[in-house]
Amino acid sequence: MGDICSEMPSYFAKRGITNQEVIQEFLDTSETYSQKARDTCVKYQLDVRYGNEECQIVDIFYPKAYTEETSVVVFFHGGYWQEGSPKMCHYVAIPVTESGKICIFVGKTLAPKSSITNIVDQCKNAMMFIATKFPKAKSLTLSGHSSGGHECAMVASLDWQEIDPNMQKYFEEKLKRVVLLCGVFELTHLIDTETGVPLKLTREEAIKNSPIELVEQMAKNCQTFQTDVILLTAENDAPTIRKWNDSYNKALKAQKVDTTFIEVPNFDHFNFITAFHDPNFEYSKVWDRCNSCVVIGRLTVEYVIFQVFCA
Repeated sequence: MGDICSEMPSYFAKRGITNQEVIQEFLDTSETYSQKARDTCVKYQLDVRYGNEECQIVDIFYPKAYTEETSVVVFFHGGYWQEGSPKMCHYVAIPVTESGKICIFVGKTLAPKSSITNIVDQCKNAMMFIATKFPKAKSLTLSGHSSGGHECAMVASLDWQEIDPNMQKYFEEKLKRVVLLCGVFELTHLIDTETGVPLKLTREEAIKNSPIELVEQMAKNCQTFQTDVILLTAENDAPTIRKWNDSYNKALKAQKVDTTFIEVPNFDHFNFITAFHDPNFEYSKVWDRCNSCVVIGRLTVEYVIFQVFCA
């Protein structure tokens, strides 16, 4: 089996606690903030089924005022395709709904019951359901964290014209932005690791489901849909995640995709995403206004102006 420590983000948090404590704090914090979202949001619907299996559901949070044209943000949760659920990340709905948008969390049947190909297929089906439920939404943002970032990138990289021309048209009209938070964009390095084994991940399947291998289709989609891509990663994340975020960004830029890559200082894979519960968090604020950020770490320092989740 591959080296666990080199792949797992909890080993790189640099908070003076063990990796198990990092994960437990993440779970506890996620539950606390997600309960706050359920307590404070005016309206939400849980366990809205899009498929026949128990976990094939979406959770939908609404802003105080909304219409059938209200913009939609779709969020794919992390957990390395084998853990987690929509209910663990409901806190993301707090800043999204406060910005006047609908926030939708996608659930799916995970490994070992599902392969990576099946998980991506479930995400595709969830998007088709969302398009049916919100056909008049003014705009659409796709987003995800960790393995959810992978799922988000895969959905954005599908050949929708071949799958369903109606979905192609929906994305052409709606999809404005793809937001990838500490995403996983290359899967072959996970073969025979603690993460890859429950997925029964083969090299062929890993390549087929690696967004870094689908850059041409992603670029074609982004150019056709007029979609930009935001990649946010954490300074204290696993080296493989930081490496492939950098590589994915460069590959997209080489295909003339409008991308912004921010490596956020002083955060890790876990406390970065939970920080989104706070509307005053710097990266939560940018949903509604332009903001200056600095790309640091292994990249050349540069100032960029960007918006995340904005219509």
